[in-house]
Amino acid sequence: MTYSIVAACPATGRVGIAIASRSIAVGFTQIHVVGKVGALVRLGKRDDLTTRTLFKLLEQGVPPSAAVALSGIEERAHLTRHVALIDAAARTATWEAPATSPWSGFVTGDGFIASGEGLAGEGVIKAMADAFAAGGGADFDARLLEALEAGAAAGGLAGLAERSAALVVHGTGVHSELDLRVDLHEGAIAELRAVFDFYKPYEAFYRLRSENPRQTPPQEAFMATLAATAD
Repeated sequence: MTYSIVAACPATGRVGIAIASRSIAVGFTQIHVVGKVGALVRLGKRDDLTTRTLFKLLEQGVPPSAAVALSGIEERAHLTRHVALIDAAARTATWEAPATSPWSGFVTGDGFIASGEGLAGEGVIKAMADAFAAGGGADFDARLLEALEAGAAAGGLAGLAERSAALVVHGTGVHSELDLRVDLHEGAIAELRAVFDFYKPYEAFYRLRSENPRQTPPQEAFMATLAATAD
């Protein structure tokens, strides 16, 4: 019982995922994001072979639809129920096993896939797709989170609370640009929003510290400079 949005922005090189689930630690168990390559949501039992194969093919320039066909996923369908895959060029592919928990499905749009399994209905992923498409002027990470919130507002899981959620974005650098996770909370999406809103003002500080640690002032001094600039 999970819903998500995977997306890519070729103009900036970003790929990312926002996801929520009844299961715990969904950001650890069900997603995979590689900068300059792509992003994957795969629901089911652990299957490292499929994940490694898919990303190896994407790294070689194979389109996602062909990568899924070549991955051997059909032969290991007992391990995988649902796949949403996008590459850094915003090409997409989806796959679903014959037996999944209702309601399940996908909405694919320009540079994204909204999808889920065990949902209140198709309206959940339609709301996610509409929210992401409508947020073109917002930051990429904010659009992903807003889409997840729209899915929750449209009914989310079928009568159950989301207990984990994650928001992960990779750009062209070695490390992720954003990796926020709520692993166990009865209001996981609201908690993820709280973490995101608290972290966002510090984003520039952590980026500078990563790129130029010797020239980065203490956190308090950096944040005071930002506050003064905002005033």
